[in-house]
Amino acid sequence: MLEEYYKILGVKTGVSLEDIKKAYRFLAKKYHPDISDDPDAGEKFIEITEAYEILVNRSILETLHTTADSKEEQKFTHEYFRKAAREKAKMAAEMRYEKLQREHEAFQKSGMYDLFLLLNYIFHGFIVAVALFLLILPVVIAIRDHFFGTFVLWIIGGFILLFIIAKGKSFFRLGSFFYTYEDLKALFNQEMGKGIELCGYCPEKKADSYPYKIGMLKVLDIQLNFFGSLWHDARYKRTYTKLSIPRSRKAFRVHQASSVIKIFSILSALVLLPFESLLWRIAGGMIAGSIISFIILLITRTRSKVSYLLNWNILIKIFLFIFVLVILSDWHAFPNIRPTEYLGAGFILMLFFQDIFMDLIIKIFLRKQNLIRPLFKQPAKIQQMVNQGYQNYLDIPIWSTFFPFIKWIF
Repeated sequence: MLEEYYKILGVKTGVSLEDIKKAYRFLAKKYHPDISDDPDAGEKFIEITEAYEILVNRSILETLHTTADSKEEQKFTHEYFRKAAREKAKMAAEMRYEKLQREHEAFQKSGMYDLFLLLNYIFHGFIVAVALFLLILPVVIAIRDHFFGTFVLWIIGGFILLFIIAKGKSFFRLGSFFYTYEDLKALFNQEMGKGIELCGYCPEKKADSYPYKIGMLKVLDIQLNFFGSLWHDARYKRTYTKLSIPRSRKAFRVHQASSVIKIFSILSALVLLPFESLLWRIAGGMIAGSIISFIILLITRTRSKVSYLLNWNILIKIFLFIFVLVILSDWHAFPNIRPTEYLGAGFILMLFFQDIFMDLIIKIFLRKQNLIRPLFKQPAKIQQMVNQGYQNYLDIPIWSTFFPFIKWIF
């Protein structure tokens, strides 16, 4: 059933996802309505995009076919998939080439392009290191212990090395970075405050240092897509804005010191606290870091850069986490608090389901807008966005737990 889509993209049946993407990129550039002279370019572009959408999700489609009870249900599933893919293809065809170009340029200028490219280079370097390790390790073991059974590692390492050689120079040439060292240097110098505005964290000081950057979003609508029990998603229609809060050198130094203290507190707690439970050691480090950081901010009369994270919503989550941590810990060996066998499973369930239950409770019994408002007064720019209904992050499982934690540290 999928063979026709492979033929449309001009690739062999069962090729890798990377080959499908390469074929699609080549054909998409050739037949995009804005750059092709072919009178049938629009329809061809929709056709290849439809094929691409179905093939990148082929594993889901095959699973649904396997679990289907009848041929009629298989046919319905395939038609539903095809219809959804064609609708997405039409949307892509309507998007003007200039817009695609602008979006790509904006992606490059944001710095995310360079970040992903750097991670890609690191990953490729890691693959080379793994290949060499697998080739050298069996030799070392054989020399020391006269054990030749590790030749399997040699075979694996050899295959990886052959793969790298087959790729040739393209394996190491992944592209050029958008920003050069001089660009980055100029960028940081341009962002340095000129001392004209007042600092948002020390009102009595002038903003003569690097601003604190914060992203805020406002959810306008949520679209739910359901293609069966194994494939469904939610798409958020939202508007996003980035703020630069003016900051003085004093505030910058205090904020940097606060981040260092938080990191040091957590690492120290992991090593020094007598608790057997890793979660309790992390919690202890966070509590110690919060107290020390608060004292420093109080003494220096500097507003915290992350106080916008503290709202009733996050306080309820913290309470739930501590409650679960308390009831799923063994207190008989206090102060060496030990986790019970249910602690890990309990926290995994919390990560996945607490936002779902919280959202229901808030929508039914409380007004969500009041719960996501910061408890403390914020710099004018942040306060203005909050009053317009903006928030800091999406309330989705996992992300809504780790994002505040990462922002609180850094």
